[in-house]
Amino acid sequence: MDAGLIEKLDPLGSKKSTRYIATKRGIQALPIIIEMYLFSIHTISEAILNESQLNIKRQVLEDRVLFQENTTKEYGAFIKALITQKDA
Repeated sequence: MDAGLIEKLDPLGSKKSTRYIATKRGIQALPIIIEMYLFSIHTISEAILNESQLNIKRQVLEDRVLFQENTTKEYGAFIKALITQKDA
């Protein structure tokens, strides 16, 4: 939180219900996270990855830019839904 990459969704909520979301700065860090992922993914055995992790690996390796764009859009929609839910 000190780096400004994440923030609490509801700062007044209890410890048990605390949810964190990426800030705009956190979302801008996605290209760095993807690069670190690409650097390390070839050393991880696919035998220990679940179906979701294998799907992410496939998407990133097929088209890194498209993966980043889709992830950013999907996260934006997810955050919008969370905020709408919180305000309801």
